[in-house]
Amino acid sequence: MQKLTKLLPQAELIDALAHKVKSRFTSSDGKCEYMAKEMVKELRSRGIRADHVMGIFTLDEPGAWRYRSNEDENLDEYQVNHDWVNVEGKILDMYRDWE
Repeated sequence: MQKLTKLLPQAELIDALAHKVKSRFTSSDGKCEYMAKEMVKELRSRGIRADHVMGIFTLDEPGAWRYRSNEDENLDEYQVNHDWVNVEGKILDMYRDWE
């Protein structure tokens, strides 16, 4: 039996794994750390280089304040601690990319 990584192009495999991981969580809110760690585990188990990254995320767009539940000012930029996955040099944001 061939491994799945040999049957699917890597991008399709990563997409399928992201959907699988995301489905384990009822909501993405406040779960970026856990989703990123799970995704790294899934990717590494299939021989794909991946790292969990923690940092400051800046959203700079009109109406950005809507992404902060405790913010009622009309701000166009906000910063928040965030976690994401580095997959072979590409950013994979489990919160944004698979909503």
